[in-house]
Amino acid sequence: MMSTHNEYDPDDNFANSAEGGSSVDDEAAIDELVWNLLLLINPGDEESALQQFGDWQERMQESSDDDEALSVLRDVIDWKSGFRVPLDEPEVLMEALDELASRVGLQIDWDVDDDEDAVDDVDSASLISQAHDRLRQDGYSLWTWSPRGESDEDIVSGWLTPRFEDQPLRDICEALGIELRAGSTW
Repeated sequence: MMSTHNEYDPDDNFANSAEGGSSVDDEAAIDELVWNLLLLINPGDEESALQQFGDWQERMQESSDDDEALSVLRDVIDWKSGFRVPLDEPEVLMEALDELASRVGLQIDWDVDDDEDAVDDVDSASLISQAHDRLRQDGYSLWTWSPRGESDEDIVSGWLTPRFEDQPLRDICEALGIELRAGSTW
């Protein structure tokens, strides 16, 4: 049986969610993209992805503004499959990244002494880059993100995904209007 362009393709299950990949207008398409994103940032943990998706849908039904989709998503995944921390608090950033790494059975070897003053002397950008490099060795990528057009230089949000999912993540984020930045670019 030959499939038409509009039929579901299990190998490319989010490509038709947004025409041209530039914007998402259809509520069902946004749901599909968010669901696929949650699967990527909850590697091997579909139960957590499902819980976060349910929380996201519930909060979106309570909201009167569809433009809040990414803010709601950021809140739903915070300290579960993502992080949002102040850049001027490197110790909190390290804790958040350690928590994400532990979810996939990894530990980040920080090149920082356990001395509290040493941690305070390290900048968050170098910690993000270092974590990205260490996670890549074990098959994962660290990403930071923000909704397109929204910039908060004092806060960083991010997640990790399996390295082989880098391109699908980029595609989904593009369709959702997420500015994505690899941890190595910090």
